[in-house]
Amino acid sequence: MLIAASAIYQCGNRNAAKRIAQDAYDYADDSLKPSYGCVLLEGVAETLKLLNSNGLKLAVATTDSHKRTEESLRFLGVNHLFDVIVGGDDVENSKPAPDTVLEACKQTGYAPDEVVVVGDSLSDITMGRNAKVKKCIGVLTGFTSKGELQRVADVVINSVTEVKVKSDLAVKEK
Repeated sequence: MLIAASAIYQCGNRNAAKRIAQDAYDYADDSLKPSYGCVLLEGVAETLKLLNSNGLKLAVATTDSHKRTEESLRFLGVNHLFDVIVGGDDVENSKPAPDTVLEACKQTGYAPDEVVVVGDSLSDITMGRNAKVKKCIGVLTGFTSKGELQRVADVVINSVTEVKVKSDLAVKEK
């Protein structure tokens, strides 16, 4: 399907090519079990529970589909800790565009300047920057180097377990 989409694109029909390619990716996503690629890093569940128990609203802003994200969070046993899930298919433009964060803000009732984005990729942090959130925290999971994250994040931490609740939601600076 992807080869056909490429050929159709080369012939000038971009919209048809995009639909065919999207159908191929959707089929691939639907055929994978929710657990595919899902790993909960050490300490993440406990940190999410702590943040949640302190009254913070938690959201997922992802390029993955809404359905797969819900299934993955359920598989990992942390779905009940999130107030909002915004998938790439819920918005017009996905990361690094601000759309997923802005939609999460809309659904939670928070303004972007009241929100902290925590992510492990340049597109996560850039998405937060584009949404003009209060703070962008880069997490070293092995996905993006410390140097790369330091160039765009307000703070870089070694583990999500370092995210702490404080009255002003400030965390240690770089």
